[in-house]
Amino acid sequence: MSFQTRFVILVALIGSFLGALPAASAQSPVELESLEIAIWPEFDRAGVLVLIDGALGPDTPLPATLTLRLPAEPFAVAEQAPDGALMNAQFATAAAGQGFDVTLTLQQPSFRVEYYDPTLTIAGDTRAYTYAWLTPVAVGSASIRIQQPAGASGFGLTPDFGTSAVGEYGLSYYQMSLGALSAGAPISATLGYTKSGSALTIEQVDIGTQPVAAATPGTSATAATDNSTWLAAGAAALAVVLAIAAGVVYWRGRQPAVVSQKRARPAGAVRRTRRQTPNANPPSAIGTGSAARRFCTQCGQPISGDDRFCRKCGASVKA
Repeated sequence: MSFQTRFVILVALIGSFLGALPAASAQSPVELESLEIAIWPEFDRAGVLVLIDGALGPDTPLPATLTLRLPAEPFAVAEQAPDGALMNAQFATAAAGQGFDVTLTLQQPSFRVEYYDPTLTIAGDTRAYTYAWLTPVAVGSASIRIQQPAGASGFGLTPDFGTSAVGEYGLSYYQMSLGALSAGAPISATLGYTKSGSALTIEQVDIGTQPVAAATPGTSATAATDNSTWLAAGAAALAVVLAIAAGVVYWRGRQPAVVSQKRARPAGAVRRTRRQTPNANPPSAIGTGSAARRFCTQCGQPISGDDRFCRKCGASVKA
């Protein structure tokens, strides 16, 4: 294979590799199989604790990247291991308008994001709060669940969630199914109630064996390392190596062939100068009344006529 052919093939391979990089680094749109939003007013802080639990679609390749637009920075970001345990997930936050974009890098299909919304309005014993959010991606099945604070009365919701049911901590919960939602679909609920004093729910219930709100309460999740940066750097390094290899192939192909300084000799001359191993038992000259036959002293080939050189090995024929 000529060096030109090898060079063209190598350059084509580099081009194919670089052309495939965007497809390799880009991810197909993420969809959620399920989404549950929990709203807990005055649970362990004066604001509203919002918990977002989601599950990726079963065919979503991992790791997966999902960005949520939130009104406040997250208190905790977790993903759920196969055994059900919550552990800190990788995430990064960036200011966006009046809120924050929270980008999750998920190694597991289920996740939880928690943040505190400080927009709960408190006027004496009256409380009011409106939750409004746009779904970041398409959702197969969504729901919203609202916890009635301990000691609250006259609890009202818009839209109407129907009757409540007793759940964890012995508190009342209102839940509504939202069905399938497209990306950007609005989710909203307005609630109001009265409550005397500033005591928080966590101070009035026994949380001994009850599930905790956060993956690790009081501990922020580890911020994510942007793996795409490392991927791009590795790809660039590989491209450089391939380019150098192509250059070496091209350079070597351009070098002139090294020609032996020995002068080429005709084939006949080579035969005439090559040392041959004499026949161990060369045919002897036999006199039978006729002229004795001559044989080559080098290879034993019969010599006839006036040959001055052996027709087989080219050796000089002695007189």
